[in-house]
Amino acid sequence: MAGESHTTEALTGMLLFHTSSAAALASLLAHRGDMVKEIYEAIDRSVAESKSITEHALWETIRDFFNPEIDRISGIVNRHPEGENIIKFPDDAA
Repeated sequence: MAGESHTTEALTGMLLFHTSSAAALASLLAHRGDMVKEIYEAIDRSVAESKSITEHALWETIRDFFNPEIDRISGIVNRHPEGENIIKFPDDAA
């Protein structure tokens, strides 16, 4: 059982590392205007080829990094330490 626990810990670490890396890379690439269309299309193919609903959802989430409308909205969302998102509207008093 000790080996199984170690394996689970190692796999969890790998999952977190690769997920964090994918998010960081997507964020960097999303600001490369010359490639966004091609990247979006490639991710669209991965969405279409997904083998499960959870894989499909994961690819859609990564694709969201390259959606200009989501990027625009994310610029007005402030994340609070408690984890809740607050969207500031122009007539809100700060």
